[in-house]
Amino acid sequence: MAERSKAKNAKRSFAILKKPDLDSAWQVFSIPAIDLGEMKAAALFNESGNDWIVERVNVVAPSGEKLVLDFQKSYINPSGLKAFL
Repeated sequence: MAERSKAKNAKRSFAILKKPDLDSAWQVFSIPAIDLGEMKAAALFNESGNDWIVERVNVVAPSGEKLVLDFQKSYINPSGLKAFL
């Protein structure tokens, strides 16, 4: 029982997806694991609405396109994110 509680409260890893313009491919950036508490949203977006934050385990771009992830880019500060519901 304690193990299940620990897993539920564990920090989860996310990725940020950027698409500079319509003709560009999706670019994937890693971000640090953040504790979302009870938030149930599958994706998050920042204030501009252009960058999408998605769980690493099942990453699909907002367009529905599936992505192969390569976590090698720089980190972003997760403050200021809103839930995408």
